[in-house]
Amino acid sequence: MKTPFVNQKSSLILALTLLLTSAGCKKLITTDSPKNQLTPDKVYTDSNAVENVLINIYANFERNIYPTLQLSLSLYSDELSYYGYDSNTNEFNLSKISPGNQRNLNIWSRLYGMIYQCNDILEQLPTAAQLPSAFKQRISGEAYFLRGFAYFHLVNLYAHIPLILQTDVNLSSKARQVNAESIYTQIEKDLIAAKELLQPYPQAPQKTRADKYTATAFLSKVYLYQKKWQQASSNANELISSGIFQMDDPENAFKSTSKESIFQFWTPQGYNYTSPELILSSSNTPQYALNIKFADAFENNDWRKLYWTGLKIINDGSKDIKYIYPTKYTNVNPNNEEPEYLIVLRLAEQYLIQAEAKAEQEDFEGAVTAINIVRKRANLQPLPQLNSVQYYRDAILKERRLELFIEGANRFFELKRTGQLNTVMEELKPSWLPRAKDLPIPRSELLANTNLIQNQDY
Repeated sequence: MKTPFVNQKSSLILALTLLLTSAGCKKLITTDSPKNQLTPDKVYTDSNAVENVLINIYANFERNIYPTLQLSLSLYSDELSYYGYDSNTNEFNLSKISPGNQRNLNIWSRLYGMIYQCNDILEQLPTAAQLPSAFKQRISGEAYFLRGFAYFHLVNLYAHIPLILQTDVNLSSKARQVNAESIYTQIEKDLIAAKELLQPYPQAPQKTRADKYTATAFLSKVYLYQKKWQQASSNANELISSGIFQMDDPENAFKSTSKESIFQFWTPQGYNYTSPELILSSSNTPQYALNIKFADAFENNDWRKLYWTGLKIINDGSKDIKYIYPTKYTNVNPNNEEPEYLIVLRLAEQYLIQAEAKAEQEDFEGAVTAINIVRKRANLQPLPQLNSVQYYRDAILKERRLELFIEGANRFFELKRTGQLNTVMEELKPSWLPRAKDLPIPRSELLANTNLIQNQDY
């Protein structure tokens, strides 16, 4: 059951409620406060309660944040088409989001709620004398990772956002925006801290808690987004050369036991919340389907099209209409025997990060080698080596599109960071405006905090 988010005067202030109700929750986010809930002053004297606070942050992303991100930003870019009638969703489909859009508010408020919970953990643990040092180190490392993870999404969605590193709601409610460079500086600090604090977990089949490798993989992505090529390549290579992760067969890549999974959010029901909406299993007109042009981008014999997309032909009463839909995840009902968890970091992306970083440093042999590892898994012929940075930029953008489609907001972020957003979207959507590179700051946040400034042209 999803936890509803009520209309909030300020999501930064009311994030405290999320923390207080999370203390007694084990793996699900519940609507009602548990009867054995600990009071705030007791939470950090009990290791089980602290563990539950952290687990609740993971669960909140899997249950409440990711489904909205995945569907909304795939519609917002060029991956999904929408056939439903919800006005808030259709604004994402048209890429014309109003400041009052409820989906947009949910993304903003839930990510800041996630940050608030991480801040509380990081404030409280240093003085929690009753807790073992090794336990506090691990929990702190995970909180640093999750905070950096949340800020990465916020800065790429909104660009100019408040940087909140404490739990004083009087300060948070008046916080001003800072530039993207300042946010990235903090993300780096958080991920470096996580990498230093966390140990590699014993590599169980399900990698559902952040560890040193998780921080390393995400740090390589953060460096890539800032064009810090050497650091991006170094971190990607550190993870690849560990030998722990392997490229898996396409049909197994998104199973909970995937060999290439680096980090995934546990799903209590064994399927992802968006799967029933994306997998077409009836004769009814779907709400979502892949943009029809997307399927044309695959090369012949690409196993990603074979294994990761499906085809449904539905008659509308007068003609047959072809719908293509994503099948990376196939479970649509509870499944504990062969569960699917929400994979957010995997080895294929690390090879593509390595390829891009090496190409930008004019290590063309290293770049083409990394790209061709991904292409080999897709059953494609290797690319030839050329001594041209632009050749690799184009090739990598295409590979990222076909490899990482419908995985969170990856495609929107890719187009934005590579400067391709306006070119691609203007051709696809007549309603596209250059301002759409950033989402609008939610209206309710602007009313609650008069220090916030709306993004340009909204």
